[in-house]
Amino acid sequence: MAGGTALRAMALRGFLLLMAASTLNALWLVSMHGPEVAAAFPGGGGLLRPLSLALALGLLASYAGLWAWRRWGLWLAVAMSMLTIGADIAWQAPRLHLGAALTSTAALFLLVAANRHRFAASGR
Repeated sequence: MAGGTALRAMALRGFLLLMAASTLNALWLVSMHGPEVAAAFPGGGGLLRPLSLALALGLLASYAGLWAWRRWGLWLAVAMSMLTIGADIAWQAPRLHLGAALTSTAALFLLVAANRHRFAASGR
């Protein structure tokens, strides 16, 4: 049983690393290829870049909280995931991007649920 819990923890942390890399890549794309990104999100308007930055920083903070088994990381991840999906809908994101956001959010919450005992024990 102990090996199973360690494997679940490793799976969550590996997924968090992938999500952080994806978020950093999105930051790089927005900062270096702003006009092309704006064209892919026609509903974003002039606020696309600053709001994308805020969403990315919030997501990275939630990953750090989840990595440290903090409950605030759970709540921040919920809030940032909802905001990201809402922004994709409002900004008329490509369906592939919205699908990836929905799928990665579902995978993240399944992995968090598999490790829920770690967050309860942290008490923070």
